[in-house]
Amino acid sequence: MKKFLFIIFALTLCLFAVSFEKQEISANTENKGDLVSTEIEYLEDGSYLVTEHFSSEESNITRSNMRTVLHEYTVTHYSAANTVLWIYVLTGGWYVVDGVSVQAMSSLSHVTLKSNAWSFHDPEDTYHDNIVHGSGNFKFKVLGITAKTIYIDLNMECDVYGNLVEED
Repeated sequence: MKKFLFIIFALTLCLFAVSFEKQEISANTENKGDLVSTEIEYLEDGSYLVTEHFSSEESNITRSNMRTVLHEYTVTHYSAANTVLWIYVLTGGWYVVDGVSVQAMSSLSHVTLKSNAWSFHDPEDTYHDNIVHGSGNFKFKVLGITAKTIYIDLNMECDVYGNLVEED
């Protein structure tokens, strides 16, 4: 009987360990462009978020003065031990006629989870006028109970020169 219980216990531990192996939902491996800024936010549990802003310009469109501009925010969540837990990437695209007009043309997000304990919920990608928006909830669950939630809410507003408007 003890041997049987020991085998059941060992199998349960193995299944539990396998459930926390790395899982990758999607990855953005494209060229991100030029790094514009980096911001670090430290959380109470010792983990931290690194937000990087990348910018790139595509070629002019036909004979007009219109060009496309891409901006990307990458938010990476690190544990207190400097291990990547998840990555959220929001990419926005705009049509720009320098000094005249700007129009958002796309909003796309990618999520990469590095642990089955984390999950992503309620994704939203929208764009209108000159604003690109992306949001969602990252949830950390232990034994099926949500122990931590991190809400991502990013807005990118582009000016008529293709630059992001800085928030105060």
